[in-house]
Amino acid sequence: MNRIKQAGSTATGAVLALLIATVGIASVGGWIANIVKLCHSAAPFHPVVIVRIAGIFIVPLGCVMGYIG
Repeated sequence: MNRIKQAGSTATGAVLALLIATVGIASVGGWIANIVKLCHSAAPFHPVVIVRIAGIFIVPLGCVMGYIG
């Protein structure tokens, strides 16, 4: 049985690992920014505030809300 070595598979794995780490760090940063913006908001029951509260428990939503207004 012949084994064919794939050229560049190590570099591809390294780039993929770097991409996953970058997206993970950016996601955590957005989620934390969402919580900070929620703490500094003045309107108690504005729809954006309600979505930010939901974003604490629904992490992808919190990441997006942390990066937008």
